[in-house]
Amino acid sequence: PLKDSLNPFRPLSEKEQEVWRAILSDAFGRFVAVIDVNREALDQEEVLALATGQIYTAEQAVASGLVDRIGFEEDALAALNQRLKLPASRVVEY
Repeated sequence: PLKDSLNPFRPLSEKEQEVWRAILSDAFGRFVAVIDVNREALDQEEVLALATGQIYTAEQAVASGLVDRIGFEEDALAALNQRLKLPASRVVEY
């Protein structure tokens, strides 16, 4: 019983499935809301149509409106500095 409950490869119980459905539903809802709020060119229905779990290439992400342009970290920092009128910025990693 306890040993079986620690087995990661056993089928989930109904209660465990219910818990995971709630977690995934909440995460998916937050994911869609963040994109909907931050991508002015996409409405919620368009976001839902794109939020299938598929992986998009950079070109596909641009074409679908998920990202503005393709670049590197330095490009993103330069765009941020320009947008916020900063002379410079730095990335801090912990």
